[in-house]
Amino acid sequence: MTLSRRQQVANAWARYVQKPTLGFTPNQKLLNGIFHATSAHLRTVPGTRQSRATPGGIDTRVIEGAGQSPNLLIYLHGGGFSIGGPFTVRGMASRLGQAAGCTTWLPRYRLASAASYPAAPDDCFAVYRAALDTHAPDRIVLAGDSAGGCLVLNTLTRAADHGLPMPAAVGLIAPVVDLRPDNPARAAFPHGDGLLPARWLRRSIPMYLGGHDPADPGLSPIFADLSKAPPALVQVGDTELLRDDAERLVQHMPNARLDVWEGVPHVWHMNAGLVPEATRAVQDMGAFLRGHLPP
Repeated sequence: MTLSRRQQVANAWARYVQKPTLGFTPNQKLLNGIFHATSAHLRTVPGTRQSRATPGGIDTRVIEGAGQSPNLLIYLHGGGFSIGGPFTVRGMASRLGQAAGCTTWLPRYRLASAASYPAAPDDCFAVYRAALDTHAPDRIVLAGDSAGGCLVLNTLTRAADHGLPMPAAVGLIAPVVDLRPDNPARAAFPHGDGLLPARWLRRSIPMYLGGHDPADPGLSPIFADLSKAPPALVQVGDTELLRDDAERLVQHMPNARLDVWEGVPHVWHMNAGLVPEATRAVQDMGAFLRGHLPP
């Protein structure tokens, strides 16, 4: 597969700028500031409207297209549970919402730098419960990248535990599914990942765990009962640290499809609207989600 020139440039930026920054910036507050600053150019789709809401008491960025949609995308951002926010993914998420034909909610869940587990999954589940008060479940889809993908799966298992209906479908971008430090799937790609440094994972994941057992099904979805999960699309890069985990996950879910992309770094979708490979991946996921929603 021949990568576009823009994807080649994005790969170099990820490997030689973003990866060292993640690995060698121990101050999470500073790292979060850098992440936000370097996301400033990733703007929402032109013509969308942005507002704020507090579903379930959680501060949430709302992105709407030209016409108000009856369908809802709840997008949970990544960032190792410790950095990122609605601002950093607004460009990608707005394009995903547009492709899926949805209004998009971007919750600002609590980060591990301020609150460890179970703060983040508590916040995400609160948003989903609030969404069920205003939307039929067959008009709701969930999506997330990396740590956000983990939180999507946590939300599904919590919904099942509480007897709540499942959303229509979910989209997962290189989701974190196994938080154990000795996870053999991650060990298979210790240096090949074009974005994620093992040093950062060793620092951020314990901060999120807060002393809890990483094999707890409430933390690591690979150990949870996902038998009631809705249809899912999982996208991952072929040399990613999380690729093998993605393969394990689709075998653990009743109706999941795995798309492995060649030559792209972790969450290459961030450059949607700027890089062809990112734009196509977001459009593919949007089409999948739209296909499970009523008009």
